[in-house]
Amino acid sequence: MRQAGAPTHFEPGDALPQTGQIITSVERIGRGGNSRVYLVTCAGPEQYAVKLYPGPSADGRNRLVVEYEALRFLWDNGARCIPRPVAADHDNNTGVYEYVQGVPATMAALDDGHLAQALDFISNLKRLGGASGADRLPLAAEACFSMRALLDNIKKRLAILNDVPDEGPEYGLLREFMSEGVGPAFSEITLRAERRMKAAGIPPDMDIHSGLRTPSPSDFGFHNAIVRPDGTLAFIDFEYFGWDDPVKMISDFLLHPAMDLSDGMKRAFTQGALGIFGADDGIRERLAAMFPLFAVKWVAIMLNEFVPGHPRKRGFAGAADNEGDGGLSARTRQLAKARALIDDIVKRNGEFEYF
Repeated sequence: MRQAGAPTHFEPGDALPQTGQIITSVERIGRGGNSRVYLVTCAGPEQYAVKLYPGPSADGRNRLVVEYEALRFLWDNGARCIPRPVAADHDNNTGVYEYVQGVPATMAALDDGHLAQALDFISNLKRLGGASGADRLPLAAEACFSMRALLDNIKKRLAILNDVPDEGPEYGLLREFMSEGVGPAFSEITLRAERRMKAAGIPPDMDIHSGLRTPSPSDFGFHNAIVRPDGTLAFIDFEYFGWDDPVKMISDFLLHPAMDLSDGMKRAFTQGALGIFGADDGIRERLAAMFPLFAVKWVAIMLNEFVPGHPRKRGFAGAADNEGDGGLSARTRQLAKARALIDDIVKRNGEFEYF
């Protein structure tokens, strides 16, 4: 009998795709925003994390191919702070990976040792940029190699939000926030960023040199990490992996709403990351100029709940619209987070304070 929550294309008694091992149990784990993940136990008893992916992303990215090949590239080059890739079942859009024992890093007491592990992984990613096969890696999702490209990306996101149809009181609050909060803040932050780039002699439309780019998970942080019983980290979720500007990786690590880092840890991470990419003479100036812009981008990402079609993606992964927070809708919760982030950036006058 099929277990509740089991993937539609296999069940206990079946052979695990691409491995031939007989499945004894299937359990839904995690509640990610994109894919469905299952703990699959086989006779033996070996355990695997089996990930069922949605269709191609808006940019045509095949999430299974990107993630599986990224993990295969990293594993083959000695990385062990990731799940071992086991098999890819392209017919069923499913990846089979090592099941990492442990607890989500966001539920653990994180310390400087964990921060050092994150920096070690970044250093390894930079090194692997010169490994055999790295030239065949894709660009990261929404990779931006110039400030102009980042501004264009943000403007497109904000235009979508400004055009969202009115579907109730929450949408009125969104329109007010966009016109009175996001719009003015974005304009001021853009002017400050352009002045900084000009003072540093960096044309806003000039792409950074290919030698300064780095392979990146493009959703890197403790929110996508598991603390193993021995205290070591395993980083997960490489659906957006590819070449990117290290400024984006640093900014996203500091800004991700699921992270809860102290200012001290943010400064330590920033200093460590800048040391890793020290050969990039312009990275400090680009980070100071572009970090507030990435904050605005994160505001737009938080507000995706208002975009038509976005709840359907959440529905595939099984994320509910009303979870916790007194039954507040996802839109209300995300709007509050977006307001807090804009208020914080405005309070700091768009300055980067973690050098």
